[in-house]
Amino acid sequence: MRAVLFHASMGRQGRVAVLGACAPPRAVPPSRATLAWTGLGARPVRIGSRARPAWTVSRRVSRSWRSAIVPLGLDRPGRLFDSGRCSLRAKARRMAEVSSIGPYRLLEPLGHGGMGVVYRARHESTGRAVALKTVRVPAARWLDSIRREIHALTRIRHPGVVRIVDHGVQQGLPWYAMDLLEGETLRHFGQRIWSPYRRLAIPPATPDREGTQQVSATELVQFDSSGTHYEPPEDRLAGLARLSEVPPAAAGELSTVLHLMRRVSATLAFLHGEGFINCDLKPENVLIVDGQPIIIDFGLTSHHPGGYGRELLEAQRGMAGTLPYMSPEQIRGEFVDARSDLYALGCVLYELVVGKAPFTGSPKALISQHLSTEPAPPSALVEGVPPELEHLILKLLEKRLADRFGYADEVAGLLADLSGDVHRLPDYPPARSYLYRPQFAGRAALLAQVREIRDRAATGSGAMVLIGGESGVGKTRFAMEVTCLSPAGTMQIVTSESSLLSPESGRSVGAAPLHALRPLLRAVADRCQEGGPDTTERLLGPRRAVLALYEPLLADVPSRDAVTQPMPLSLEASRQRLFTYLADTLAAFAREQPLLLVLDDIGWADELSLAFLRSLSAEYLSSVPVLILATYRTEDASETVRELAALPHVVSLALPRLDASAVRSMISDMLALREPPAAFVEYVAREAEGNPFFVAEYLRTAVNERLLYRDQLSSWQVLGQDGRSETEYRSLPLPSSLRELIEYRLRNLAPAGQRVGLAAAVLGRETDLDVLLEISDVGDTAAVEGVDELLRRQVLEQPEPGRLRFAHEKLREVIYGHAWPERRRELHARAARALEARLGPRSDGREWAALGHHFAAAQLFEPAARYLKLAADHARATYANGEAIRLYGEAKHQIMEMLLRLAGDSATWERTLIELDEALGDVLVVSGRRDEARLAYDEALARAAQREPELRARLLRKIGKAWESQHAHEQALHFYATAEQALGDDPTHGPAELRDEWIQIQINQLWVYYWLDNVPEMDALIRRLEPVIEQHGSPLQRARFFDTLTMRNLRRDRYVSNEETLLFARRALDACRQSGDLAQQATAQMGLGLALIFNGQVEPALISLEKARAYAERGANPALQARGLTYLGLGARMLGDVERVVTYVEQSERAAAIASARDYVAAAKANRAWVSFKRGDPDTAVAYAREALGIWGSLALVFPLQWMALIPLLQVTFRRDLAQAVDCARRLLAPDQQSLPGDISDALARAVRCWANEDSSGATNALKIAIDLLPAAEAALER
Repeated sequence: MRAVLFHASMGRQGRVAVLGACAPPRAVPPSRATLAWTGLGARPVRIGSRARPAWTVSRRVSRSWRSAIVPLGLDRPGRLFDSGRCSLRAKARRMAEVSSIGPYRLLEPLGHGGMGVVYRARHESTGRAVALKTVRVPAARWLDSIRREIHALTRIRHPGVVRIVDHGVQQGLPWYAMDLLEGETLRHFGQRIWSPYRRLAIPPATPDREGTQQVSATELVQFDSSGTHYEPPEDRLAGLARLSEVPPAAAGELSTVLHLMRRVSATLAFLHGEGFINCDLKPENVLIVDGQPIIIDFGLTSHHPGGYGRELLEAQRGMAGTLPYMSPEQIRGEFVDARSDLYALGCVLYELVVGKAPFTGSPKALISQHLSTEPAPPSALVEGVPPELEHLILKLLEKRLADRFGYADEVAGLLADLSGDVHRLPDYPPARSYLYRPQFAGRAALLAQVREIRDRAATGSGAMVLIGGESGVGKTRFAMEVTCLSPAGTMQIVTSESSLLSPESGRSVGAAPLHALRPLLRAVADRCQEGGPDTTERLLGPRRAVLALYEPLLADVPSRDAVTQPMPLSLEASRQRLFTYLADTLAAFAREQPLLLVLDDIGWADELSLAFLRSLSAEYLSSVPVLILATYRTEDASETVRELAALPHVVSLALPRLDASAVRSMISDMLALREPPAAFVEYVAREAEGNPFFVAEYLRTAVNERLLYRDQLSSWQVLGQDGRSETEYRSLPLPSSLRELIEYRLRNLAPAGQRVGLAAAVLGRETDLDVLLEISDVGDTAAVEGVDELLRRQVLEQPEPGRLRFAHEKLREVIYGHAWPERRRELHARAARALEARLGPRSDGREWAALGHHFAAAQLFEPAARYLKLAADHARATYANGEAIRLYGEAKHQIMEMLLRLAGDSATWERTLIELDEALGDVLVVSGRRDEARLAYDEALARAAQREPELRARLLRKIGKAWESQHAHEQALHFYATAEQALGDDPTHGPAELRDEWIQIQINQLWVYYWLDNVPEMDALIRRLEPVIEQHGSPLQRARFFDTLTMRNLRRDRYVSNEETLLFARRALDACRQSGDLAQQATAQMGLGLALIFNGQVEPALISLEKARAYAERGANPALQARGLTYLGLGARMLGDVERVVTYVEQSERAAAIASARDYVAAAKANRAWVSFKRGDPDTAVAYAREALGIWGSLALVFPLQWMALIPLLQVTFRRDLAQAVDCARRLLAPDQQSLPGDISDALARAVRCWANEDSSGATNALKIAIDLLPAAEAALER
């Protein structure tokens, strides 16, 4: 029995795939399956766009039971799910059952671990014996990346690395074949040399294998950072009994150990120079063959870019590796580099010299010791340790990266000196020089400021911070440091990055609607998958249907209710609903655990995401535990971003360039050198002018060109003589500008790398690896090699499996800009065809916009126009108005270009152009750009001159509506009349489409006359329209007609409702119910509530208004909510219920602010004035009343219920200022205001007359009568 730890990774469907199984797969005994597991959950950490929940599963199992682990998974802690639901697991099982893989026949299993199973195999044709490893893929998206990693490893030819001789994919899972080596692992070697000095032998490290070991598979282990809930495993790594005597260093085999470890170090130096980090170096992974150590497992090795490119925005990572050999930064989930391998090297060397690992014990103890405990000096445990060797070992085991050796070749050189073997290793090729990622430096004060804001957000008082700076100044790195400041478990972290599809200015297709916030929505989906229906209801509630339009994963989360279509609203109301739903979901998610939301490069974010950020008020942010941290480039910030940064509640910070001290620190870190040459530092600092990206490019170019190199003593040298001055460094052949530096670096790429780089630049800032390989017309092998070179030279980076992105946008700009236009067009065409072939049944605007862009860049106008129109329609349907306007314009441009070049038939495209212009005009109207909208309608109208009358009438009506929305009523009436003429002599007896358009024109005219207070014209129109409505009108048309009649009566009767008005309101509601239109039903229910309240039927009115509010909330229509809440407040005020009024006021203020409904903002202040007066606070009452009247006075249309503020103001000013009181009376009697009860109106009129006749006493008496009547009569105001 022993404790076996397994790493499990949860996917988006809430399933856990077990990655760390330790034996070949066999069937699980059904009767015992439920006894195999216990599960312990940890809160997920968000990295990029993915949640990474860490599930730690621990169970004491026998050797025979270990085989039962591989096919299992968990869908909840401690429960099993059917492995058949996991296709990758099924593939792994099928591969375990096959007798051959590729051209190799499987003979027997040799080992197994976290990444797969290793077999002894033989080539069917040649008979060559190999060790063949199948690579278990955690998720399908990893496949291309793992294949590329395997291919990259095939180019490694080094005597210290096992050679990969073949590779491929079978049944969807990759495999690779290695030389089959016979030898002894370093683990077995250590056990053998130390066994005489122990009373008890060390238990075998891998009891599955006996005798000589050929190969080993790496076990991937992940631990909960708390270290709790583990059953401590038996000490398989040391297993030491007390030594019978103080032994000699390395059990008397110090010379052999130094010989072996020198070569391991030299091998690591070569791998690091090629851009690989092992991340799981341990004795099991080193095989000794004929006295030479060979690294035989990579697990898989990962690329380390080094240096300082454009940083990849990620939160802290989960830890992975073998715990006794894991570096502190691996345990903390921080960024690793080659020095992490050197820490593992130190652990292995310590173990060989001392006889046990530097740290032993339970997982919790091991974690603590790696992080904070200094190892015992080897000389305290064994005899004969040279001081230089002890210093070397302890330096390798330093906790901080910067305190360790910088390079493995330096360690190899010191070990050679210690062993006395100073001869060069003849078969070992020299290692390339490389640079390290520097530590964060130079912005401590700014970081402290943001950290303080973050800490406040974690306690519930949120904020929005914008970090602006020039390109390359380190904005993304700054954001990364903020994420590192957030301890695990304190704040969850979600990160998002935005980019343009095209590096060229001018016409370009940007991100899809709400793209910048999709990682947040994916995080919500992941949490719902993890928590089940209760979590879905808590985080999403009724908002799921609307938000699923932007993140389809939300449609598939566990829920008790199916996704239903959202209530249709107008474009502007739909957009407001979206923002309300987003804000509510963000708040719910953050209240589960405080949230740090990092949005990188928002200058390239989509218009809808930016508009949402602008909609978040100071009050909202201060009440939600969220810190929204956004970065943007100052040199090309859009007007929208500048307006966002200028908001008073947004903290806007400028990221300065680095000073000389920070540049020195950066260079020191990148070279892993405590004291870089001062003159060289001064030269780089002067040339780079404090821009970190520029600094890194200088160093990288200098290293690549061997102007900066490491000598035979592993020390950095600058080409030429020592002691150069800063002036002499200027003579070095280095470019003098950032662009020239990039060009200089790119010129040295191999031809395949250059061609693949251009293909990547064409695809965009970020792309799928499989698409890039497909469109790179250099052949499969050359394309993979090109990708590998671009990664090795830090042109590309891999943010997640299967995805590649440019290390910095400048690299992409330079590559794209230098290509011939014909070559770019060719690649855009290939990209378009490749992406088009991948369109699925759920494809939408995200794919359509990219396709439109690529077809347009390829000058394939017809498909470009088609996809751009689809993308524009999608943007409009998802309320991304700005994006829709741009896409409609670009689609139109493509058609015009095609017609200009005579590449298409103008008659065929005429209808499409009309549709584009009309749609463009519709979106421009709701965006407030009405002049531009009319121009778009005019262009459509010009093309429709000889077309059907219904089309021309509709366009004319829309032009009239655009004028009406600007209160240009005469122009509106003119175009409505012209539209009616376009329909012909008697459209009411013609086709249904003509009659419907005629009805809509009449209803539009009714509303113009309503706003003009022209009741006679309204009556005349009603007489014309009523018989047509009664005979032919659809339920929805009748609903709108009767709603108009209701409002006509209220306007005519000065907002006093009679029985006819009530009848019209009820008929409107009945018609709405027949139509099934919920949005119109909400309006009709509101109309009935108003008719009832103005008729004095308070209780029925409140019932109707509550129903209307429920409809408005369901549709998330803030304007309708604000209206309903205002009149609910009036009803409560009529009943004298102060506390209820306060409740409605608070809700109406929020809704009115979201809807920008200033008339209802003023109404809420008027009701607050009444509340203050009732509570005995006249000064506050006056302030609120005057604020309300000021807002109403600034509006274009008259608000007819201003008595809501005037009455409290009158009651206070009567005792203070008679002139002001009389002015209130005069305003209450205005003909555009609601008619007051007769006795009050008479008293107010008398007061006005007396004041005009200079009869102050009469005015006072009349006002007193009116005021005395108010307590009994205010309730009658609604009548």
